[in-house]
Amino acid sequence: MLAATVLALLWANVAFHSYGQFWSTELSVRVGSSAIAMDLQHWVNKGLMTLFFLVVGLEAKRELDMGELRERRRVVAPLLAAIGGLALPVAIFLAFNAGTPAGHGWGAAMSTDTAFALGALALLTPRSATRVRVYLLTVSVFDDLGALVVIATVYAGKISFAALFIAVVLFAALLALRWLPVARTAPSVVIAIGLWVATYESGIDPVVTGLLIGLVTGAYRPPARTLSERAALRWRSANSPRRTSRARSSATSAR
Repeated sequence: MLAATVLALLWANVAFHSYGQFWSTELSVRVGSSAIAMDLQHWVNKGLMTLFFLVVGLEAKRELDMGELRERRRVVAPLLAAIGGLALPVAIFLAFNAGTPAGHGWGAAMSTDTAFALGALALLTPRSATRVRVYLLTVSVFDDLGALVVIATVYAGKISFAALFIAVVLFAALLALRWLPVARTAPSVVIAIGLWVATYESGIDPVVTGLLIGLVTGAYRPPARTLSERAALRWRSANSPRRTSRARSSATSAR
């Protein structure tokens, strides 16, 4: 990530024309008469960033279900930190730009660069610093969720309520799949792609779908084989014929 950042800075400053030309290259995905066409910059911002926030949401959900955040009181501090992290940059931005044409861009100051934050944490902290990593991850999730909601509502263009309704229905269907006993992966992927397309067509930034899908995905940890074997051995020993006969003779003598 650091190497890509340095390369992009060098390229943009040395050969800006080719840099801008590269990111303005149009790429379209067509199915029949329907198509989604965007330049490479928007495919990264709306497509690849959706996958990034999906991973962030999945990791946060894992911590909520079976990690450090199972104790819900630990969520309070990151939530308050995220609220402060959203409000303070906006206040500083408006202090310099309120009343000017640039004042409308206050939403751009809200979001935290989660990728750089987690990357810096991975480089600067030991692997054993689980609570620090989880704390920063939780702050980033709340911070990004708040910023994405603001961007999706305040800075959205013309809203297509029909597409938005379809997105809501697909999200409800995705939630309902959690109670499907088998074969959930393939339908979930299809519905998730449809949710992204519907959100994009509604005029709302589809990046928010990645975070939401990650947060509603159930996390579980299959029991380790050794633990399963120990449990099986204990059950067998507790229900062995010899132990059962001893228990019966003890009960008879007690009578």
